Amino acid sequence: MRTINNLVYHCTASNVDATVSGILKYWRERNGWKNPGYHLILGRGGEPYVLSNIKNVTNGVRGHNHDSIHISYIGGIDGNGNPIDNRTPEQIQAQIFFGKAFKKMFKDIEILGHRDFDGVTKSCPSFDVKNDLIPYIECRHDDMDFTDENTYPFETLLKDVSRKYNRPRHPYEQRLYDAFMELTTE
Repeated sequence: MRTINNLVYHCTASNVDATVSGILKYWRERNGWKNPGYHLILGRGGEPYVLSNIKNVTNGVRGHNHDSIHISYIGGIDGNGNPIDNRTPEQIQAQIFFGKAFKKMFKDIEILGHRDFDGVTKSCPSFDVKNDLIPYIECRHDDMDFTDENTYPFETLLKDVSRKYNRPRHPYEQRLYDAFMELTTE
């Protein structure tokens, strides 16, 4: 396994109706990339599309790909091509789940947005990762009762992921679990 220091969030900087196949085609034909730009893309319904195992390097942030995991959501621009945070609640939930799961796996991982790297002039991911996502990933929930799945619905799933025990109760949780296993199994 390569050394992982960063978990980087991106947007596809595409219309919300873009497809994963269209994005892959763009990278191949327009950018000439052999490897995808991200390890994972989140569809509008929060559905995870695994593009590459985390043991592989992808093309997310020039100069920082060797030690980074890249997660993107479909969207990030408005109808005029301007940056906008147009994530769906499902995409945000999936971002939180994968952030928590990778934080469990790599305790010292730094969580960043593409635009947080020195020299980057893009608006990607079109929201502030530090203020709008990290608090939900890194919160301790000391005052919460984890036995109540309505209070903290990912707790059981995160336990399953850390034990590599497949017991999700909901089809959406199963898709998140399966994607995480595909991303991390060597």
